[in-house]
Amino acid sequence: MPTYHVDYNDEGWDYNYYLCEGGGTSWATPMVAGIAGSMYSHYIMFIDPSILGLSNLIFVFSMVVAGGLGSTLGAVLGGIVILLLPEPLRFLPIPSSMVGAIRMMIFSAIVILMIIFRPEGIIKEKTFKVKKC
Repeated sequence: MPTYHVDYNDEGWDYNYYLCEGGGTSWATPMVAGIAGSMYSHYIMFIDPSILGLSNLIFVFSMVVAGGLGSTLGAVLGGIVILLLPEPLRFLPIPSSMVGAIRMMIFSAIVILMIIFRPEGIIKEKTFKVKKC
């Protein structure tokens, strides 16, 4: 990463701070997404855009919202909760044609309730105060 030395611009932003903050993690997220995508493609042995449809999007979105948008541990915990929550539906005497619709209703209810009653998620985002030198 090239080094820029600009203390402040007209608006008072410290470019060095934001370059250092983004430069350390800007490569990690696409790398993890690429590894996860390659592992998923080996798991299902076929890649097609229709595989990742609206139902999977709602599933992942409900995991992130339930866990907390700013917390990695919260997103993992939310994923575990969302993954295990609809499992008791297997033991109820419900026709198999209705189980998918009931799962989507459970996910949407969780998202709505989390947004209303606990918008920060299961685990709040940790904020750190940085001392200026």
